[in-house]
Amino acid sequence: MFRKNYVVSVIMSAIFFTAPAWSASFTVKNIKKEKNLVIANGLSEAEGSKLSVVVKGQDCVAQVNKVKGENVLLQFDFSCSLEQVEKGTTLSYSMDAATDTAAESFVVSRVDSKKHLLYTRVPSGTNINVGSEFTIFSPDSNHCVIPVVSVAAGSAALDTRQCSFEYEIRPGLKLEARAGITKRTGKQRGTVGLDSMYFLFGAGYPKISYGNAQDKSTTDTLRNDSSISNTSFALDLLGVYFPISNGTILCGGLAHVVRDGYSGSSTKYEIYQIQAGLSFLFFFNKQRFGKGPFLRTDAGVARYTATAVTNSTEGGLANTPAKNGWGAMAGGGWSFNVTDSALMLGELLYAYRSMGDSTISTLTVSLGFMF
Repeated sequence: MFRKNYVVSVIMSAIFFTAPAWSASFTVKNIKKEKNLVIANGLSEAEGSKLSVVVKGQDCVAQVNKVKGENVLLQFDFSCSLEQVEKGTTLSYSMDAATDTAAESFVVSRVDSKKHLLYTRVPSGTNINVGSEFTIFSPDSNHCVIPVVSVAAGSAALDTRQCSFEYEIRPGLKLEARAGITKRTGKQRGTVGLDSMYFLFGAGYPKISYGNAQDKSTTDTLRNDSSISNTSFALDLLGVYFPISNGTILCGGLAHVVRDGYSGSSTKYEIYQIQAGLSFLFFFNKQRFGKGPFLRTDAGVARYTATAVTNSTEGGLANTPAKNGWGAMAGGGWSFNVTDSALMLGELLYAYRSMGDSTISTLTVSLGFMF
């Protein structure tokens, strides 16, 4: 009986601990160690493929994120150290061990709701570090991905603020730490998940104040006429942004339009302000791109136009030649993740524009969509 058990034990050990037969290798063309990114030559795997790569004797999981000609962008799991890997290094890889189902399960041992933390026991020898991610499952099978913020004395603390079901988290809930790369809601900083370009469109209601005496007199007269309706709006058009500083700042260009319109049975009067130039968005959340408070600043050239259509009895309104000048706008708001690649921005913006002899300030409440 002992001999049979011994033979079975040896066979099982051989099955589970024999190193896989590496099927191919690739050369490191470039490396970004702070992001665990490698640009490789000699790979023929498709985008989305997961590889098991031997790095200085350590088995690491990497995902093919982008293929461009002979160059392949690999995102390595952050539990893998690339400190000793240099350009020109040849690494062996296999598809055998790189499965997305390989995971280690843990459970919630303690919850600190005031600090938005949960704790789980970490067995000795387990490769869990600050920045590692766990998937947590709610009682009704919802899930979210949360980061480890500290590891000490065989226990890991995880930040739960990103979970929509945070209030449901109790000791005993299941946690799963994946060896591979997990998908998460919202773009994660420091990974290639951050899009290279974003578009912004928005609309809002402006409160407009005119500094020029003629502009103020004309608009006050129209507003006080009960037969004339006033419709004003502001639009963000053709906003194009590029992430810099690891996604905490978006820099781009934008056209912002403000219309102040008056309409009656025989009267139509419209004032337009158009500002075009640079625009910056500053996000405060360093853990999750596009979630939470942000600031916005715009500056550029500005143009003023006023057009009037009246009958001969009303008079007093006339077209005003276009005036050019400058404008600046600043404010902030709160950003929400709508999907993995789209954001919704609630904003309060103050603008001041000087165009010829007209100066105009606006305070605008707006809703924008970035994708």
